[in-house]
This record gives sequence, structure tokens and C-alpha cells, in this order.
Amino acid sequence: MKLTKLNIFIVLLVAALISKAEGNTSSTYSDHCIPEGLWGSNCDILCPSGCYGDTACTRLEGICTTGCDIGFFGERCTKPCPAGCLENYCHSGGDCAMGCVDGKWGDFCK
Repeated sequence: MKLTKLNIFIVLLVAALISKAEGNTSSTYSDHCIPEGLWGSNCDILCPSGCYGDTACTRLEGICTTGCDIGFFGERCTKPCPAGCLENYCHSGGDCAMGCVDGKWGDFCK
């Protein structure tokens, strides 16, 4: 079975529901959601898909704790790297980390 973001979300949601049904309220009062991969005061929002590994974000703000997947930047890793970045790789501020593709120049490879 191929793991998709929808499949992962369903697994995390079912685990959270089982946990609550069993009386586990630790996720309600801790700094991290259980299971990992969710955020929000009720741990019911999926971490941003641009987070490295899709599963680690802060509970209150949904900020990625492990950095961004290649191709994304920003606190929640929702902003795409500039199209001119070599290998679609940029730093957390959006400037290209490995240089520019041919014909582009500058920090943001425009």
C-alpha cells in the first residue's frame, strides 16, 4: 500500500480518536500533540505538508520543527522556493542555497 498524505492523516486521526476514547488526555495538556503530526489546541490540524518528514510541528503555531522539505521555505514551509533556484533548494528566507539555473542570477535567482 502506497502511503499518501491522506493515508497518513487518516492513521493519525484514528490514533488520536482511539487515544481520546481510552481517556488519554495527555495531548490536551502537553506541549506536543500525541500522535505526532498534528497541531492546534485540540491536536486536530495536520502539520503543514512542506515540513521535513511531514510530521513535526509546534503544537500552538504549526511551525515546522525539523525544517522544510526541498522546494519549500518559511516557518510553516508553505512558500515554494523561487523557480530559478538550482535543484529547487533554498534557505529558510527563500534565497537560493545552491546557486541559480542558467540565465538567472541574484540571491533569489530572478
